[in-house]
Amino acid sequence: MEDKEITKEQLTNKLVKLSQRIAELEKSVVEYQQVEESLRESEEKFRTLVEMASDCIHIETVEGCILECNTAGAKMFGYTKEEMIGLTIANLVPEEFAKKLPKVVTEKEATQGIFVPRISKKKDDTLIPVIISTAPVIIDKKPQGTIGLYRDITERKHSEQLNTVLYNISKVANSDISLDRLYPIIHKELGAIIDTTNFFIALFSEKKDKIFFPYYIDERVKSPVKEKDASGMLSAYIEKTNKSLLVNFKQIKKMVA
Repeated sequence: MEDKEITKEQLTNKLVKLSQRIAELEKSVVEYQQVEESLRESEEKFRTLVEMASDCIHIETVEGCILECNTAGAKMFGYTKEEMIGLTIANLVPEEFAKKLPKVVTEKEATQGIFVPRISKKKDDTLIPVIISTAPVIIDKKPQGTIGLYRDITERKHSEQLNTVLYNISKVANSDISLDRLYPIIHKELGAIIDTTNFFIALFSEKKDKIFFPYYIDERVKSPVKEKDASGMLSAYIEKTNKSLLVNFKQIKKMVA
């Protein structure tokens, strides 16, 4: 009888311990579900923030293959989001730079993160200046890829070029240079930011009824124009409105009428 009572007591203890273990496992399952739910919510928030960003954001492997990309990024490069997935970084840069990419991505971007300017390439081969900021994705102390942020700085570059041109013109204009020497310099400087194949500088008479051309370059006109009646001329219209104008021949005929 004594042996049976001890066996029963041992069995009871084992059942108690088993019950405690089951309770601990149930608690662990609940905690795991909570963590999983928290991670899912964090992932959804991250995806939402990435999708709302106005800059290009994409996740790429160590080899430079794009795994995820937001809508702004796809639009920046002229692709759809579906087309962006699976592209490599080599597809988004000029050919001469693509040869250097494997080393750059694996040794710098994937391990340290970088913030550098770069010339990128759209789907239609248009080149755009961008600033790139990257951060490594580290799992178990090993780089698994990078998160890249690309910002199109075309407008900023244009503003910088415009400021440089205006500064250069202002500097020369305030020197002792003659007007005959100044006009070609203005032509050359503006050629850095716009097409100046056909270019002239116009001066209006005091009554604004005539236009004089001290500098006139036109690939279709061999003899430079010296003076014209201002009425009906686009140059006079621009001087009057103080705004730039881009029109085709049909629009010009309509304006004249």
